[in-house]
Amino acid sequence: MFQLLITSRPKQWIKNFVIFLPLLFSFNEYWSLGSDTEAFDFLIKVTISFVIFTLASSSVYLVNDVIDAQEDRSHPIKKKRPVAAGALSIRFAIFASIFAASISLLTSWIFVWELTPILAIYLGLMLCYTFLFRRFIILDVFCIALGFMLRVIAGGVVIGVPISPWLFVCMGFGALFIGFSKRKGELLGVSSMPYGESKLRGTLEKYDLGFIDSLLSMTLAATLISYCLYTFWAENLPENNAMMLTIPLVAYGLFRYLYLSKFPGAAERPEETIIRDPHMITSVILWLLAVVGILSLYR
Repeated sequence: MFQLLITSRPKQWIKNFVIFLPLLFSFNEYWSLGSDTEAFDFLIKVTISFVIFTLASSSVYLVNDVIDAQEDRSHPIKKKRPVAAGALSIRFAIFASIFAASISLLTSWIFVWELTPILAIYLGLMLCYTFLFRRFIILDVFCIALGFMLRVIAGGVVIGVPISPWLFVCMGFGALFIGFSKRKGELLGVSSMPYGESKLRGTLEKYDLGFIDSLLSMTLAATLISYCLYTFWAENLPENNAMMLTIPLVAYGLFRYLYLSKFPGAAERPEETIIRDPHMITSVILWLLAVVGILSLYR
């Protein structure tokens, strides 16, 4: 069971927290701390959705490791993954993947039926990514970004809250920025390996650092601009544009992440980078506090 947990990649479950964003930005509009029943109901629905997406994403990781097992065995780090190392059988990994996906769909149908169509689309998209789309340059990262956007959509649907188009745009470009940063981290990681161990796999060999740096510059600028426009033009935010006060925190976080992407292994594991870097985690916490404070005071 421990090997199964490792293959489910618990460190990457942090990605599913974006499902809470619609709940956060609907504070003091669709729910408040004074309405205990409604707030608790919303929180329960989003938390259940988070668990469901965790199960679904874990099922995808299991399939990925089965498909990549042969290539992972020739990788100096990934060869330690349970499936590649033989600690977890391919047959059991496939069974666990099907079981986790089935449980996630069944649970969503029973507890938050509104989530079921989005979850089915997510699972279908990730399967298409695993077997086909990841072979194509740029399209591979677009699929990852769409997975993030589906999580945000799910967070709004389960509580019946409309989401600003600018938040969609911001999340989309932000996910692209992280995705291309990951590709850069993978390239740097391969280049830093000893001679004979470095090997570009699949679509990665079609990328180069100059091209990725250009994509990072564009997606970072687009993410920051769309967030600025969100704070100014979103109809459900305070009319005094107080949310613009959070722009420096978002800008600092993006710039810090871009800086960290220069180092091999950092951007390759974004979930670890955000948690372990004190600057990143501080900017995230301050941003959350600022958003809650502004919505409490001015909405």
